[in-house]
Amino acid sequence: MFRKYIIQLQAVLQSPKLPAMNEVLDGLGLGEKGPPIPPMASFSVIPYPVKRKAPVSEAASHYLFIASGPDDP
Repeated sequence: MFRKYIIQLQAVLQSPKLPAMNEVLDGLGLGEKGPPIPPMASFSVIPYPVKRKAPVSEAASHYLFIASGPDDP
């Protein structure tokens, strides 16, 4: 019974329905051609926002905010 599965597996692997092993490895970036080159991307530098203090108001009287450090607003 095991031999029957081996014969079927060999038939599937030799059929033209599956891509060649080198083609699969190239698609994964592990083949002879190396990994695919990603498309170009543009980058920009965005400045980090300035730290602000929380507004003092009566609306926040239901909550108590505790600062975790001297730089925490």
